[in-house]
Amino acid sequence: MPTCVTGKAAALEAFFISIDALTAEEKKTSALTALAILSHCDAAGGKRKRGKGARIRYQYHLPLVGEVCRDIFCACYGYSAATIARCRQRIRGGQFNPKEHGNKRNDYAKRLDTDKIVKWFIDLADQVGEPVPVRVRKQTTENGRVLKATTTENHSLLPSYFTWERLRGGMLMAWQNEQPNHELEIPSEPAFRQLLQKMCPLIGIRSPRSHVCDQCSIYANALRNGVPPETAELLGQHAAAARTMRLEYKADCATASANHIVLTMDYAQNKFNYIYTGRIGGRGSNEVISMLHDFLQIDEQSDKVLTVYAGNCGGENKNNYVLKFFLLLAHSTTSFSHAGTLNACDRGFGHLKRKLLRSDCWNLKALREMLDAASCISETIVYEEMDKHFRAYRAAQRNQLNFLVKLKEN
Repeated sequence: MPTCVTGKAAALEAFFISIDALTAEEKKTSALTALAILSHCDAAGGKRKRGKGARIRYQYHLPLVGEVCRDIFCACYGYSAATIARCRQRIRGGQFNPKEHGNKRNDYAKRLDTDKIVKWFIDLADQVGEPVPVRVRKQTTENGRVLKATTTENHSLLPSYFTWERLRGGMLMAWQNEQPNHELEIPSEPAFRQLLQKMCPLIGIRSPRSHVCDQCSIYANALRNGVPPETAELLGQHAAAARTMRLEYKADCATASANHIVLTMDYAQNKFNYIYTGRIGGRGSNEVISMLHDFLQIDEQSDKVLTVYAGNCGGENKNNYVLKFFLLLAHSTTSFSHAGTLNACDRGFGHLKRKLLRSDCWNLKALREMLDAASCISETIVYEEMDKHFRAYRAAQRNQLNFLVKLKEN
């Protein structure tokens, strides 16, 4: 026990009984009153000189107890040393007991149109967000029994290049375009983020780490252990190529109109999922090109520009013949970027594979129902139900076009 309270057990007990009967506001008033009186007492020798100005030294006294040290004074009132220091600073400023807030609503927050902010955020998620089903596990205990339940909720994830600062700036720009002569009340960035995270828990921003390819991950892991400059230069070239492809894709999307259609297409189509059995075809380039030709005929538009972004396949032969097929259809320049990135179609294909692993499909009908249930933005087409056959594109292209070497890599 500190020496300042030795032999004062009865006085401390009486003080604690009195403090327990006070409310939080009354206890704060008692502490401020004691500090205000002590600031004008000369019990500790008054003011001591220091480098700049006079240093006020407190000699702490508790009601009914008497002189104590600062630690005991803070512990008895339940305040920290920093809180007591702020109270002393408030007293030096001439504010003995400032006006309380009174649990009134914040005037600045009252002027904010939270409904309008939330509506703008939901509309943005509907336009550019990607619907992703998320499994939520919940565990409860009832009568000593542990119950586990799993539910599926549809979350909407915005692209990884969105940040809260960028979203806030975009909302401010949209409001200024709607009402150019009107003063707008917009929250700060932390308040904007906290408001939307609380009001829209099912809308989030995808992590930037999920927007890189395997080659970027390999280079990044190699750089941690120290690599020669040649490897670091390869990473820079790969990142520059990927950045160029993204900028080109962004520019094409910005110029999209009724006469210019931009499609993003990979092995996992984000529009159509083609399925067939081994009875009518294999897994070669002829089958891939036939399905691509059918897909382009579905979206056929006369007198219009069609820009296609297509990723490669898993084999070198397929890449050669599929690329030659696109070159035969092209009426203008065609660019091929030596850099792969993870797009929305890749993530959709991964979701379909996970759904397939958890399901039992014994025929084409069950497989089609599973694919339709797994994705709300795709349509499943059974190639065997169509009055079409796989064409032999490979034999014709082999004699007319040269073979492209080392086309398997991204």
